[in-house]
Amino acid sequence: MMLSLHASIGIASSLYFINGKKCTPSVSVRIFPNNKTIAVAFVSNIALHGAMDLLPHSHPIPSYLDGIIALLAVFLLFCVKSRYRILVFSCYMGGVISDIIDLGVFRALHINSFKIFPWHFTSVFDILNELYTNASVNMLFNVWIFAACIGIVIWKRKRLCEISFFSPIL
Repeated sequence: MMLSLHASIGIASSLYFINGKKCTPSVSVRIFPNNKTIAVAFVSNIALHGAMDLLPHSHPIPSYLDGIIALLAVFLLFCVKSRYRILVFSCYMGGVISDIIDLGVFRALHINSFKIFPWHFTSVFDILNELYTNASVNMLFNVWIFAACIGIVIWKRKRLCEISFFSPIL
C-alpha cells in the first residue's frame, strides 16, 4: 500500500488515542498523553499497517512521489496542539516505519531478500496479489481509504489542531 496512505491512516488514528475529556473554559487543565498511550499508539499503528497491506490495494503513483507526499505529512505536526505532537508523530511513525525499514533501508543496502515485517514477504504478497486482480477496484479502495482518513481529521480537527486551515475565511 502507498506510504502516503499509511501516513494518513496513522495521523487519523491518532485521534482515537487523544483523551477526549472536555474542560470548561475557566479551567485550564492540559492533559498530556502518557508514555504507555504513546507506545500503544505506535505498536497499534504498526499492526494497522500490516492489516492494511493485506487488503486489496495498488500503487497508482510513483514511489518517489508517494514518499514525498508522506514526508510532507510531517509538516502537519506544526498545526497539531503541542501536547499531542509526540502522540501524533508516534502514530505517523508506527504507520510508516515498516515500509521505511523493509522497503527503504534494506533496498538501499541491497538486502532485498530480508524483511522484518511478515506482510512484506514475497510469498504473502504473491498469494494476496492473485486474489486481488481488479486494478480499478484496488485504486478505488485506495482513494476511499485516503478520503476517509482526511475526512476524519477534518471532522475532528478542533480536538487535534491549534490552527484551522479548513475553516471558511470571512
